[in-house]
Amino acid sequence: MSGYSDDIVCPRCGGILHISGDWKPIDTQCGFCLDCGMQFWTQFNIMDDEDLQEAREEYAADMGAPMNDTDRSKLDKEKLKAFDSWAGL
Repeated sequence: MSGYSDDIVCPRCGGILHISGDWKPIDTQCGFCLDCGMQFWTQFNIMDDEDLQEAREEYAADMGAPMNDTDRSKLDKEKLKAFDSWAGL
């Protein structure tokens, strides 16, 4: 088993915040407060080409690293499809 769950203090109201998470295939976490109703979850999305290019440029500038210019059309389609299915995309 790769997941966990716990009850912690809600930062919003001080009530009971039930959290759960997993780290396979990537880190995810969600939770809800049993008192005030606050909830949160990991959300998946796919950037459009313009946003991806901007993120790559910012990452390269921040990290002092060469920019990743991977052509998305060359990525493993089956791997992408399997992950997208798992993530509900």
